[in-house]
Amino acid sequence: MLRLATSTCSALFALLLAASACSGDDDAPPLDGGGAVGGEDSGGKSGGAGRGGAANGGSEAGAAPQGGDGASFGGAGGAGGAEEALGGALGFAGEPAGAGGAAPQPDPDLVESSGGPWPDSLTGVCSNGVALAVCPQVDGPLYGQDGTYRINVPTYAATMSTLTDEVTGLVWQVLPPAQDLTLAEASTYCDELELAGQTDWRLPTRLEYVSLLDEGRGSGYALPAGMPFDATGVHWTASPSGVTPGLFFVVDDAEGTWNVVLDDTAESARCVRGAALTGVLEAAAGVVTDTMTNLTWQASELDPAPRTWAEALAHCESSSFGGKDDWRLPSIKEIATLVDEAAAAAPVIAAPFGGAERRYWSSTPAAPFLLAPAAFVLDTDFGISMTSSMGETSAARCVRTAD
Repeated sequence: MLRLATSTCSALFALLLAASACSGDDDAPPLDGGGAVGGEDSGGKSGGAGRGGAANGGSEAGAAPQGGDGASFGGAGGAGGAEEALGGALGFAGEPAGAGGAAPQPDPDLVESSGGPWPDSLTGVCSNGVALAVCPQVDGPLYGQDGTYRINVPTYAATMSTLTDEVTGLVWQVLPPAQDLTLAEASTYCDELELAGQTDWRLPTRLEYVSLLDEGRGSGYALPAGMPFDATGVHWTASPSGVTPGLFFVVDDAEGTWNVVLDDTAESARCVRGAALTGVLEAAAGVVTDTMTNLTWQASELDPAPRTWAEALAHCESSSFGGKDDWRLPSIKEIATLVDEAAAAAPVIAAPFGGAERRYWSSTPAAPFLLAPAAFVLDTDFGISMTSSMGETSAARCVRTAD
């Protein structure tokens, strides 16, 4: 797939170009066979409404973690020797060599906590604005990055054929089919899959696939370190785009982004089983609490002035809205949960949230930097994710763990 630079090109432009990329520092897939723009899943959230569930009539049956000859790894410490040990124990190659090498790990100055059933990235990563670096100390420049806050760091139970996320309870197929498939073919493949003695496999929603990503790994392999996956690429989800009929969300687990493509495009598929991630949005007193993630969001930007990444981090860290002093800039996986995939027009963001069509910063730096230091953003024109130069400006929407 060609990559469309996102720091200077709009997501709409990606719909119009099929074989070219405009210059910039980032990447959102343009048209691939039929067209790509990008986005994420939130189950059509709007104040107080139920959300989640398997799209397109998929199974929602619960799944127990696989037992037997499995191995467990992960945990609050982030990436480390345990994950590498798993790769060796199971006979897999382990972490592929990334263009930027191993990311520096956070200092002891990191903040650990637990929330709802929404997993953090396994690997923590921070930037000093020039390169990947140890996470800043409290009140230091660029404090408040994704790697500093370790919330619901996932643990996994692996077998040779499946991997269970012990935060979400979802069980993932390890090896995708050998050939790429259209959406209809991918849905049929998962529905008919018999694996590990189970037959209730289905195509995941966008949100479910995003929950699996390890955004701290770096470009080329955004799946958790030590997982027994042998390949990465663009994978189908069962989540349709409300903005443009015929487009469905896909997740690129090499780059750690999500996009949209036409349903007759050929992409990979990875099946999942387990109870759907569900919750409601509860709005009150200028904030919105998501019962699925246990996160409380500022309902509007309050000060919607565009900010650089450094300014966005500082803005949220210094916010005292509602008498609370623990606001922070959300990670890309957290802000992914705000997308309203069913929205028929931009902004593709859940109804309780105010704000015009725009991009929102995340606290997650992109690794490695390609043309310039960059961080992940959410683009609400189509509900997609991409990266943007840290010197460019986007909006900031602050978040905190619910009381």
